[in-house]
Amino acid sequence: MSKSATITILLDLNSNDKFEIKSIIKDLKKAGWVLYNNGIAAYLPQGDNGDYNWIDKAISEEELIDILVEKEIIMK
Repeated sequence: MSKSATITILLDLNSNDKFEIKSIIKDLKKAGWVLYNNGIAAYLPQGDNGDYNWIDKAISEEELIDILVEKEIIMK
């Protein structure tokens, strides 16, 4: 039996508030969230355009955050 949970966080990128993915990840980790499942990170690559072609890869936390920061910059 497997369990799955999903959370969607929508940020208003046009608001005057400043949201940064690094600080969001830091806060989620403080709350007990983990970035990896058995050492593997799952993320959507840049330019996925709603295809949901997830990448499952063993990468460092720094590499994962760099990817997410690049995606954040593109979205602005």
